[in-house]
Amino acid sequence: MIDSTGCISPHGTLFWTSLQLAVRHPIRLGVTVACLVVVLTPFLVGQAILEGVRAEAFESVDSGPDLFVTGYEYGRNASMPEKLVRHAVAHPSVAAARGRIVGRSYLGETLATVVGLEASPGRPVPAKGEAWLGHSVAGLLNLKVGDELAFADQAEIRLIVTRILPIDAGFATSRLIITSLTDAQTLYRTPGRISDLQVWAKSDLNSAQGLLAIAAHLRGSQVPIRVQTRKMVEDYVDRGFTIKGGSFLALYLVAFAVVIPSLLVTTGFGLSVRRQEIGLLKALGFSVLDVMEMTFIETSIVSALAAGLAFLVAWVWLRLLGGALVASLFVAGLEQGGPVVVPATFGPLPLLTGLGFSFLLLTTGAAFTAYRAAIARPMEALR
Repeated sequence: MIDSTGCISPHGTLFWTSLQLAVRHPIRLGVTVACLVVVLTPFLVGQAILEGVRAEAFESVDSGPDLFVTGYEYGRNASMPEKLVRHAVAHPSVAAARGRIVGRSYLGETLATVVGLEASPGRPVPAKGEAWLGHSVAGLLNLKVGDELAFADQAEIRLIVTRILPIDAGFATSRLIITSLTDAQTLYRTPGRISDLQVWAKSDLNSAQGLLAIAAHLRGSQVPIRVQTRKMVEDYVDRGFTIKGGSFLALYLVAFAVVIPSLLVTTGFGLSVRRQEIGLLKALGFSVLDVMEMTFIETSIVSALAAGLAFLVAWVWLRLLGGALVASLFVAGLEQGGPVVVPATFGPLPLLTGLGFSFLLLTTGAAFTAYRAAIARPMEALR
């Protein structure tokens, strides 16, 4: 902005003049920035939650087994006999296999997800008669380590809480009740049955050919099953979040269109004061290109200010208010309450997208008026 002679360059002069024009009308500037912040903040909050939940889901899948196996009857998932675990371990390419039961049950009026896990080398699970609770479930039920846990639909089954999962263990575990596989089978009255099977392949045999051999071996048990690889599950997760994100973006664009007329007015579309200011600049010797450059500089400054404030408000909304009113669009079960840290990732792309939207809208209102006033004779613009 300062040339080799030590003087302010023409572009520097245009920048400072644009900044002065932007702050010359504080009410108009405040209304414009407020409109943009109101529109951009839900977008940034929604995108942050979407990316946070997506990242946590992919992390959970990546740390899981190589094969996910479920029963398959009448075109939908079904339970399987527990003996399939022993059949899976018998294959030379299998490093470990674990049966699991995933269901839902009420504790009082609180609906929670129950996961019964079979003991597996290197993977700790609760002992029979014990339960591990997610921090949200423990907070809702006011339970702590050593308390007794009773299910509403199976009052005769009572477990001792031996561990409360920490709040930083992830949102997916916050509403879980983890038990032994035997206790889960008793709870759901399914002795000798599992809802799904997790299979880990040996590291040196973890290839497409090795996984196909394991799948063929499992199908040889004559149990109707459905086998999915980790990559397939990742694709399902990605597709689900893409659809959810697209639906949110469509709703956001509708809301965005509502405030466009307000932004067009506040940014100078047809504003006589704006035309008079440009007429005065033309009278002082500014060219049409100078006026247009100043307009783009001014809209860039206002857009950056609005996007930065919207980012700050979005951060406060998520970190201090837990994404109220927006988080439930992406995460089910939040209406039950309880202490929950909603996963959120603030990436640069949503911020840059919001900045681009702001600049486009502001330019639409300001550039038209600026160009018409700039090509007119100064006396006509000053009328």
